[in-house]
Amino acid sequence: MFLKRKSAVTAMIVLFICVAVYLNWSFTQGVGIEDSVDVDSGKILGEATLIDNEEKIEETKDDYFENARLEKQKARDSAISTLKETTMNDKVTTQERESATKGIENLANGAVVETQIETLVKAKGFTDCVTLINEAGVNVIVKVTDAGLSEADASKIKDIVVSEAKVKPSQIKIIEIK
Repeated sequence: MFLKRKSAVTAMIVLFICVAVYLNWSFTQGVGIEDSVDVDSGKILGEATLIDNEEKIEETKDDYFENARLEKQKARDSAISTLKETTMNDKVTTQERESATKGIENLANGAVVETQIETLVKAKGFTDCVTLINEAGVNVIVKVTDAGLSEADASKIKDIVVSEAKVKPSQIKIIEIK
């Protein structure tokens, strides 16, 4: 009975972490050049919505970054809440409690690194940026001008991510939003 309960709690912790990672992954998979806003035509690619007004186009682009941050925070809060419940449960073992505590620390450290990357990328002259860290690497979603991202700009972003997230350049994916 005790072993089943221990296995169930561990499985729940792993499940919630996997859900958070999946939400992070699925959120970034749908974002790319095909989903960027084409300012010249006023059409949002990947959707059947036409926008006639330049102001509405700007709102849509700005909402994307706000929504991305909100969804990222919701997923993180959900995972942390579950892990906190595990740490406060009297029926879990010390090892499970330590594992949950380490999970909370990892999520918190990831949030700090994401914020540092976003702040530094904005300091390099980019209007907006959202960073998502997962097991596969780091996704950096950057708001760019119509000219797009130059090699020098991409290099600046990669340098920031390598130094802050301690990942290899091959683990960095930069996604442009126009």
